[in-house]
Amino acid sequence: MINGMSYLSNRFDLKGIYSFFLVLISPLFLYRKRVSFWLIMVTFSSGVLSEEMLDFNIEPQPFQSALQQFAKQADLQLMYSPEVIPKQISPAIRGRLSAQEALAKLIQQTNLEFVFNGLIVVIRAQTLPASMRTSNIVVSSLDSVPENPHFIEEFIVTAQKREERLRDVPISILLAQGEDLQVGGINRLESLAPLMPGFHYSEAVAANDQLFIRGLGSGVNFGFENAVGQVIDDFYYGRSRFGRTAFLDVERVEILKGPQGALIGKNTTAGAINITSKTPTDQFQGWVSANHEFEADKGLTLEGAVSGPLSETLTARLALRGDKRDGWTHNSVTGKDSQAMDDLTGRLTMAWRPNIDFDATIRYQNGNLNRQGRAREISRCGQQLVDFIVQNNIPEDCKINYKRSAVGVRRGEGDYQNFNTDFDTFGVTLNWERDRHTLTSLTGYASYRVNDQVISDLLPWELTNLDATEEWSQWTQELRVTSNKNSLVDYIMGFYFIHANQTSGLDVHFADQPVSERATRVIATHQKGDSYAVFGQITWHINDVLSATAGARYTLEEEDARSRQFPALLYTRSPIDMVSGPAAGTHDVTQDRKEDDISPSFTLQWYPTDEAMFYGSLRKGFKGGGFDHQLAASQPEAEKNFQFNKEQVVAYEIGLKWVLGGGSSQINFALFRNMPMNYSQYYQTNHL
Repeated sequence: MINGMSYLSNRFDLKGIYSFFLVLISPLFLYRKRVSFWLIMVTFSSGVLSEEMLDFNIEPQPFQSALQQFAKQADLQLMYSPEVIPKQISPAIRGRLSAQEALAKLIQQTNLEFVFNGLIVVIRAQTLPASMRTSNIVVSSLDSVPENPHFIEEFIVTAQKREERLRDVPISILLAQGEDLQVGGINRLESLAPLMPGFHYSEAVAANDQLFIRGLGSGVNFGFENAVGQVIDDFYYGRSRFGRTAFLDVERVEILKGPQGALIGKNTTAGAINITSKTPTDQFQGWVSANHEFEADKGLTLEGAVSGPLSETLTARLALRGDKRDGWTHNSVTGKDSQAMDDLTGRLTMAWRPNIDFDATIRYQNGNLNRQGRAREISRCGQQLVDFIVQNNIPEDCKINYKRSAVGVRRGEGDYQNFNTDFDTFGVTLNWERDRHTLTSLTGYASYRVNDQVISDLLPWELTNLDATEEWSQWTQELRVTSNKNSLVDYIMGFYFIHANQTSGLDVHFADQPVSERATRVIATHQKGDSYAVFGQITWHINDVLSATAGARYTLEEEDARSRQFPALLYTRSPIDMVSGPAAGTHDVTQDRKEDDISPSFTLQWYPTDEAMFYGSLRKGFKGGGFDHQLAASQPEAEKNFQFNKEQVVAYEIGLKWVLGGGSSQINFALFRNMPMNYSQYYQTNHL
């Protein structure tokens, strides 16, 4: 810092003496109210920036970081006052441009201008309205436009697999920035959902968690993939368990409303959650956060990240998060607090950029999520249950007041009611930048293991309880080509493959039965499948204010599964012969299925002004059928009911995104209609 200004330089040479002199008089360039100072500035101006064509590759990022990237890639020195740098995300600058063209594009949507003074580029607040500026101005006028201190930041999103301004995307999107999540103590989807209109998330017991957008979502059966897909760092995950993972070093969370089948793919008939993590930085940085809760969910959360270069071409970022909480529901039988938490999650990201045209990013994340006890309570007890509680001296008050009396008892002892998940994700992203398009390859692997112990009767005795277990893994490969949005027609085209393998178990233990009928009913299911898809989207810029987009995705799926139901010795999976009792009954069914689908989309966008965008869209979503992993049935019933069919949703939407008051306010409006078909898996909620 020199005289309160940032002075950036990526070189030191014989021009340094002149540069140092310019630094000394730099306050004169940045001060805008004295005529004599402007005359000095004009005197030292040396014309225009070099017209030499350079290769630029500047990702969307905080503006100050983007200016540093520009200085490095243009081999120039920048000078500016930190107070004038906008608190918004910079646009992406890519391609072969002159330094003047690149900088003009970089600051185009800001209240900044630049002046080239020999060796240093001075960045300052505008002295003329944008309509009167050129990309290289030396101003000698006193007229200026006052800065607006109440602007709304311009956000970059990747809802359509490319970086775009939020207000340019013809989709209804809810956006949460990572910094806001951290400051607000919002650490996972469960705590984010109440703040997002039209979005609902809740953890399920011994089944899939529930995700809903605009009132549509899937049921809790292990065989259901979600109608709300999750995309993390451009990798798709179709299982709800990833919703329980904590937000770790997150850049932003995008909630995309309505079917997203054309680009994101199957299992997005209700919408999608697009999460972007922070990436490695060219400069060393790190942060640590500690949070202690003194009431209710008492405990400590530690989180931090460190990032920086390992060499000239290799950068890395390591993020860690640990939660240890005591629980917040008191168990009057054990004297312990239920829903205690002991979670640990870490992610390592490495980025390699050997040249301006190619980059590779590798991500590995591991987590272990543990919950001890449940927060479920008995409420609204009928008279019969109240009499039973009184007669047996059970300390249960039938009220929702963070108190419970349930105990997971096995063989007369213990408190078995825990939830544990271990997960791993690994991804490799490769990007090749060409003159007019970008080639991208995404290779990913993900797996998790779940053990969920549940008391189904919620009473402090050894009556009925169950174990729900699941192991799941997937391999994915995506190849796509994306235009660089510099022509009359923009496009995205690609191929996608996913192989998934799943094993689930639902073991119900019937202990409160006559001796001859005390047993465990086991339902064990194994499923595997492959899905192939080709997709594309083309946007035709009809003129400066009107564009039309058409897209489609063709998906082919092949799956097979086997389900076995049988009685076993209590708390085991050792088969026994039984003819009566709740655990009796067997089936062994093996089936396969094959299906395909086309998911089209059509969108029209109109810009009546630079600040307003109207859009209308017609989109179709597809969700594949599958197998019932929790089917308790006889052999004939299992043969008949083991499968369920695919689902489809057709959605119509019109919307408006309008920036008012020079960026001080925004209006986002959407009117939609969803038309589900064959939605046996769907559950309507009141979250509209």
